[in-house]
Order: sequence, then C-alpha cells, then structure tokens
Amino acid sequence: MFRKTQKSNPQQFEDLDQHLNSIPILKPSSNFVDNIMKQTNLIESKKKLNIQKQMKQKNEAIHFIIASAATYFFISEGIFSIYYQMNPEQFSMEVTETVNGAILYGSELMNMISAKFSQVFHQ
Repeated sequence: MFRKTQKSNPQQFEDLDQHLNSIPILKPSSNFVDNIMKQTNLIESKKKLNIQKQMKQKNEAIHFIIASAATYFFISEGIFSIYYQMNPEQFSMEVTETVNGAILYGSELMNMISAKFSQVFHQ
C-alpha cells in the first residue's frame, strides 16, 4: 500500500541541472505575439456569437410561450370554433364565392381603367 520513497541524492540534482543547462533555449518566432492576439480575438468573437445565439434562443422560447398562451386563450374562448364547426361544403362554397367576386371586381376595375385610358388618349 505504501510506496517506499527514494531518498534524494545530491548527485542526481547536479546531473539534472547539467542536463537542463545543456538544452538550448528556444525563442518564439517574430510573429508569435501577433498569432496569439489573433487567436485571442477569434475566441472573443466566438464568445460574442455564442452570447448572440443564446439571446436568440431565449427570444424564440419567449415567443413560443407567448404564442402558446395566446392560442390556448383563443381556443378556450371559442374563437376558432367557427372554423372547426363549419361544414366543409359550406366553407368551399364561401371560398368559391369570394374568389369569384374578387375576379369579377378585378375585371370590372380593369374595364373601367381601360375605358378611362381610351377616353384620355382618344380625345
């Protein structure tokens, strides 16, 4: 269970010290600081993007909650009941009548406009 510790030997420290002194000291490249600053700026920009992403997700969650509450309120008040109680044939006929009326109105409007143009240009 217990490990036997080895007593330090002054000769070992001297050998280690000589070995460390023999290792050449490496100097960083001339653009080392610039590279570090670029990496730091990248990290900062990623943090800002993450914060923006979190805010967007938070806003989307709030919008979802509000939309859910509004939908629940509208359903509980019966506002949508006219849509699901409507007869499909009646709904189809109402849509067809509305579309036909819009087409008729649009064609009458175009006839009136073309008549006014012809009056203006043929006088």
